[in-house]
Amino acid sequence: EVRMLGLSEVDDNRCLHLVDVMKTIRDEKIPGDLIETGVYKGGTSIIMGHANKEYKLGKMQYAFDSFKGCPDPNETKIGKHPDELHGKGDFTCDIETVYSNFKKFELEDDIVMVEGWFEDTCPKYAEVIDEIALLRFDGDLYSSTLEVLNAFYPKVVKGGFVIIDDYCIEACRQATHEYLNTYGLKPI
Repeated sequence: EVRMLGLSEVDDNRCLHLVDVMKTIRDEKIPGDLIETGVYKGGTSIIMGHANKEYKLGKMQYAFDSFKGCPDPNETKIGKHPDELHGKGDFTCDIETVYSNFKKFELEDDIVMVEGWFEDTCPKYAEVIDEIALLRFDGDLYSSTLEVLNAFYPKVVKGGFVIIDDYCIEACRQATHEYLNTYGLKPI
């Protein structure tokens, strides 16, 4: 239904995968919060929220976004990657619209929306979030990918999930592998 309403640009297979991940979190009783960074219109966060409610997981769910679209890659603390695909203002959807989209699914009381640039918001919230069961991010930029990984990856519990929506974008893939190589991590 999220896709039919135009609330997500994520294809059906990735939406179904997200549902499967939420089922695994339920079945394996994986502790931790649900985090999405880069929510756009809220579609995949709504899927996560619906599963959280339907499966009676009782997890805290956070949705991080600037609600102004992507930042200017040249103005981020990390800087621009030569292979950036997106730029300033891409994927803009204001917070009121996203909140309204959650309300359509009666999930408006079950989400913490965090407004601001990842470089500012993620480190602050990483100080108060203890464990993450699911970290899904869709920031579209090299800097956004590194900002999210730096702040939240250390909080993902053993058996938890990390979904990098933009791994198909060269700049995001390189950021991912830079992070993994820095810490001697191997993806599974």
